[in-house]
Order: sequence, then C-alpha cells, then structure tokens
Amino acid sequence: DIDCDFKKFIYLVSNKDEKREISFATTLGYLMHSFKTSANNKAVILNDETISENPNGGSGKGIFWNALSKVKRVADINGKSFSFEKSFPYQTVSADTQLLVFDDVQKNFKFENLFSIITEGITLEKKNKDAIKIPVNKSPKILITTNYTIGGVGGSFERRKWELEFSAHFSSKHTPLNEFGRMLFDEWDNTEWLKFYNYMIRCIQLYLTNGLVAYDFQNLEIRKFIKETSFEFYEWSNEDVIKIGERMEKNYLYNTFVEDYPDWRKFNLSQKRFWQWIDKYCDFNNIK
Repeated sequence: DIDCDFKKFIYLVSNKDEKREISFATTLGYLMHSFKTSANNKAVILNDETISENPNGGSGKGIFWNALSKVKRVADINGKSFSFEKSFPYQTVSADTQLLVFDDVQKNFKFENLFSIITEGITLEKKNKDAIKIPVNKSPKILITTNYTIGGVGGSFERRKWELEFSAHFSSKHTPLNEFGRMLFDEWDNTEWLKFYNYMIRCIQLYLTNGLVAYDFQNLEIRKFIKETSFEFYEWSNEDVIKIGERMEKNYLYNTFVEDYPDWRKFNLSQKRFWQWIDKYCDFNNIK
C-alpha cells in the first residue's frame, strides 16, 4: 500500500489492471534479486501494447529501467547502433555489472545471439586486456527495450524470454511530467525517495513470494504474427478477404493481396512465401 510516484507510474503503464500491475512488480523484483541459474534465467523484454507499423516509443520503458539503475549497477547499450559482429561489443559492461540493458533495439535484433549469455554467462573482452569469463550465476541479468517484436518461435526462445507490454497511457503528447507535475527521480525530495525504495523492496518481496507472475497479453500474439508475416498482410487478413469455410483458390488470394499492396509485387513476394503466411494466419486464428 505504498503511495509513491513510481508505483503510480507502474499502475498506469500496466493499463490500470491489478494482475498486470503485479506482473510488472514481480518483474522488477526478479531484476533486482541477484540469484539466478542457467535453468531459471530469462531476458526481460519491454514492448509496447500499441500495434503500429512505425512505433514511436515514449511509453515509459526507459523510466522502468532507470528506476532499476537507482538500486543496481546497470550498464546500458544503445540498441540502435549495437551489433553482435562488432569488436568488443560489451565495452561498457564491467565485472560488477548487475543488469545489462539493450535499450531500444531495432526490428531485426538477433535475440538468439544472447542464448549463451543467458544460460552460460558472459565473456568480457576489452582492447588490449585479457578476456574475463563471468559464469551465469554472477553475470548480469538482461533487459531489452524495443518498439518492435523480438523474433523467434519455439521452446528455445520462449523459455529464455519474459515479456511485458506497456500501455499507451504515456506518449510524446502526454509524458510523466504532465502526469505528475515533476520529473521522476530528478525532482524528488527525501520523503519521495524513501517511498520509492520501500516500494522497490516490496517488489522483491512479491517476487520471492510469488515468482514471476504472468498475465494475459493484449497484443503480444498479434505482434508476433506481424513479425512472422508483415504488417500489410495483418491488415489485409482482417478485411474479411479470406472466407472461412469456403473453397478459395490460392492464386486468387495471392493476386488479391499484391493488387491491394503493389509494393509487395515490387519486393518479389513469392507465392511460396505467401502460402506460408496463409498457414501462419490459420495457426494464429486456430483454423484448420
């Protein structure tokens, strides 16, 4: 029952839903608690609930991980410029880093490249210095923020991910400053800081009592479907073009789509790939 700005912030970005709010709180607790093994370690992924071809961000994901930087040693990596192929990609990470943030990663981020870090630990290599291997139980936990869907399907991906959807309450037009009348963290007095630390401790208690609490996602499955097909196909498939229970010619469906979205003809969308999208559509809608 702690009343503080940050708790209110979590309530708002969880869409004012009690179960989602608890899920956000236990995720904070998980990221603050240091214990982990290769069996229970997950990368936390923060995404937006809003479906858009060109998402703009501003939903509060940065504030979420900045709150963690007030209680843990955090290293952040610019996701827009990060590449796994670069020499020494983890230059900003130290042996005592507790949380590694990939901030604002792009559309084709290769999440599978983090599998070994999640299950085995991280190797730190810096110029003109010996490599340091940090085992998984001492390596930093991983948090990823993105405006897109992190790709990959199957058990290997799912057991290594823990995803949160941020509501559309905050945006570039309505910021936390508009909501609270002061900057979070920067304009707090001692009383607000004490409330904040008490709330964060409460999150750890919730995590230790309940583990990571799941909730029903609003649009995560839709975003995964878009990731596996395209935003245009998602729009098109919702226009009642595909008639359930009726015989439909594949060529008709393909030609209808490329006529409605001629850019895909320019992109040389193959019929084989389009049939795969139809299969994904059927799986997504539980249609035989």
